Amino acid sequence: MNRNAQRGVGRSERVELSSHSVEVGDAQHQCCIGIVDLAEAVRRNREHHLTKPSELVERTDRAPVLALRHIPSVRCQSMGERGPTVRGGKIVGHPASRSAPPHYRKAATDFAGLSRSPAVVASGDGVRARLGAALTRPAQPSDPNLRTATMATGPFSYTDEGQGPVIVTVSGYPGGPRDFRWLAAALGPDVRVIRLAMPAFGQTPLGTEPGVDVMARARFVVRAIETLDLSEVLLVGHSMGGGLAGIAATELGARVRGLALLCSIGPTPHPGVEARGLPVLRRLIHAPVIGWPVRQTLPRIFEQLGFPRRWSIEQLAHTIDCAVALDFEPWAERIPRIPCPTLVAWGEDDPLIPPSIARALADQAPDGPRFAFPDGGHNIQKHHAVELASAIRSMLGLNPSPDSQRH
Repeated sequence: MNRNAQRGVGRSERVELSSHSVEVGDAQHQCCIGIVDLAEAVRRNREHHLTKPSELVERTDRAPVLALRHIPSVRCQSMGERGPTVRGGKIVGHPASRSAPPHYRKAATDFAGLSRSPAVVASGDGVRARLGAALTRPAQPSDPNLRTATMATGPFSYTDEGQGPVIVTVSGYPGGPRDFRWLAAALGPDVRVIRLAMPAFGQTPLGTEPGVDVMARARFVVRAIETLDLSEVLLVGHSMGGGLAGIAATELGARVRGLALLCSIGPTPHPGVEARGLPVLRRLIHAPVIGWPVRQTLPRIFEQLGFPRRWSIEQLAHTIDCAVALDFEPWAERIPRIPCPTLVAWGEDDPLIPPSIARALADQAPDGPRFAFPDGGHNIQKHHAVELASAIRSMLGLNPSPDSQRH
């Protein structure tokens, strides 16, 4: 094992092959390089980008309250309108033009996108809740049963709940409908939420869309929406699903009314997919002799990277296939062509996608709400479900706060 593998990647990110080590000389060495490079990229990202957060606190009369202790300057931008600058807890005018890209420091929050009522901005004195209140989600998640429909290429599974304006969610890899269980609950019963199970995940077979590149998977999203005969859809994409949802939006045109990109991949590769040993790891997991023992290490590797242990080895191997095949150029070319208002949100402490990439995406995407949460990691749709649901409901023309939440 090389020197990087010997020293590990920090206590929480250490990767050990243990009893699953592959005793095949150079193949073992290359496999370790691929695994350690991936985890090392995550560790470097955490150390480099983790900053002191601002303090988001409890709501008052449906309005967000922000304590600006660690933010010297924040510009707010909402749906292309000129936004104010916040300094020292006070809002002052800022002559920003519509065409000027939003400026971000350590955090940026679209106050107006959260609520139709004015935002309450506090300096930190007398606020009712401190750090930790930013992690807001409903009392219970929503877990409806999967349904099945059939498109021209085969069956696919999805969930369908609520009545009203339609939201379609697209998960990353590995991922599925459960990734949006807290956000769906926060959106309320007057929003129809359809959560797609991507090929090889949920009960959607890989044969329905065997292609692993972004264009093939985006076509699956388009076909699913057409098969379900949906219109005026607001697409919500998480992680790699953000890129798929964005590409699908450019294909669907008038069928899409809005787009929300949550911890989405950006116009350039992030550290995890840049790991130089990843293609070698992919070849090893599919090798006829050594493939089986290498594949047995995948659940532990993904757990060390922060993913839950609910995915099968086959699904994790498929995730590696998708990561190696990921081409950012088709997505980067289409970001400026997205035909609808676009929400972009990320966590400043995301261990997988650096805030710099999220900000680049926010700069290039069409006008819409922008959120930089100080915490929440790579799963803000869980930890900040209430804030995101309020913004999405506003994009749908609904009251930002639902009268009740589904369970």
